[in-house]
Amino acid sequence: EAMHIIASAAGAEVANIDDRYTVAPREELAKMQMNGKESSQEKKGVLLNVRLVEMNGTKEKRTVAAPRVLAINEQQASIKIGGQPKDGGETMDIEIKAKPVIEADGLIKVSLDCNVVLTKDEHINQQRKSFTVRLRDGKTFKQRMSQKYAVEVKPMIIENISQAHQEMKAKKERARRRACFANQKVMTQALYLYLNDNGLKASDVDNTVLKKLVAEGYLTSVPTDPGFGKGSESHYKIKGNRVVCTQHGSLPADNKR
Repeated sequence: EAMHIIASAAGAEVANIDDRYTVAPREELAKMQMNGKESSQEKKGVLLNVRLVEMNGTKEKRTVAAPRVLAINEQQASIKIGGQPKDGGETMDIEIKAKPVIEADGLIKVSLDCNVVLTKDEHINQQRKSFTVRLRDGKTFKQRMSQKYAVEVKPMIIENISQAHQEMKAKKERARRRACFANQKVMTQALYLYLNDNGLKASDVDNTVLKKLVAEGYLTSVPTDPGFGKGSESHYKIKGNRVVCTQHGSLPADNKR
């Protein structure tokens, strides 16, 4: 049975998109798949640090995405990242498939397939690059995909993939909680301004006030709850004069405003 590890927008240790883009909250656009049965986790693994780089001639312009893919030795792993532009530019969808093999001499053979799809005004531009390279543990290899993009891979051997898996899950959950608290702080500040401006008390409003905060310009939108995707806006509730989350709890007292 395949095991799926779900990443989120807040999980920067899994998928980091340049701030021109917001990682799509849908799980299928931020998913790392690690194939193999539960018992296979005791095998060695490889952590693949991958970078998709936008180039300006021979120089790097910016890092577009920097996912980290955890793969069992000799098994393929994949990650999909969706980027929705904030500035009305092109939408970017990235799919990376990687299969590492730890060889007897200690070198790591990495077979990598990177597929980038850029969409703007119904025009689709697809760029794809596949290659196989043998690297020493911790060494980096960069391959040009096109005139505009290059992909870089840096493999690192993981002796205990089960422990690494648990550590990555814990890091992602901490990142999601921090992002949720940041959402709560922004919404609580907006609620405070709204109550102040309208001469209202906390007892005068209920959960429907979040939509009013958007309609009246106090918020650009009600955010999704990190890690839960589309529809999780409903996790945010009004409690007194602040906004709390039904899944991640409430913002620590010293950070409410």
